[in-house]
Amino acid sequence: MLIQHIQQEGQRDIKVVVTSAPSDPRATRIVDKLKTLDGKLIAYEPGTITRRMLPYSEVLFIDIRAHQCWIHCTHGIEFESSQRLYELAESLAHTEFIRISKQVIVNFDKVVRIRPEFNHRLMLELEDGTQVLVTRSYVSEIKRRLSML
Repeated sequence: MLIQHIQQEGQRDIKVVVTSAPSDPRATRIVDKLKTLDGKLIAYEPGTITRRMLPYSEVLFIDIRAHQCWIHCTHGIEFESSQRLYELAESLAHTEFIRISKQVIVNFDKVVRIRPEFNHRLMLELEDGTQVLVTRSYVSEIKRRLSML
């Protein structure tokens, strides 16, 4: 893989060009990761190859079911992701998204209520009424986010 960074006077925006062999899966993954930097997630309508760009503001949470990542949106529709949960977690670092268990990432801007649960866990209620459980190992990150530690 050849990577170049060219800085030009007067250049106002970043231009990224990915050149690859046809159907190289690495190129597709690189482009998908770059698009997440623009505040959008790449999603697919279930059972199709129809791609959608989902703004972060439309995403409630992301979870894993049957070895597939699902993106749950504010309008009640679920989309599939071609990325693994750890890849999404990495690309969503330093955003409003936060990992709350090994299976779930939540958009913290969509949390309307937090309540304590047994065994030092927390329950988050999202703006659509969905409740998601924060496991013990991720509670400290929620508290840090709330400046409680």
